[in-house]
Amino acid sequence: MYSSLFYLDCSIREKIDLETRMREGIWKLLSLSTKKDQVLHAVKNLLVCNARIEAYTAELQKLQEQIANRTGR
Repeated sequence: MYSSLFYLDCSIREKIDLETRMREGIWKLLSLSTKKDQVLHAVKNLLVCNARIEAYTAELQKLQEQIANRTGR
């Protein structure tokens, strides 16, 4: 049971890392964008990445609380 929780913890952390790298790339694209539609798409994607990071972070915090409760910490 504990190993599955720790696996989920690692999986969520990997998702956060991926979204963080994507966000960095989008920032680079945004700084180079010259057309209005490019800027709009980049900003939309940036907002989506930020929302995913927030959701994954909340999920990770809940999972860490579950792990702490099960291990008695």
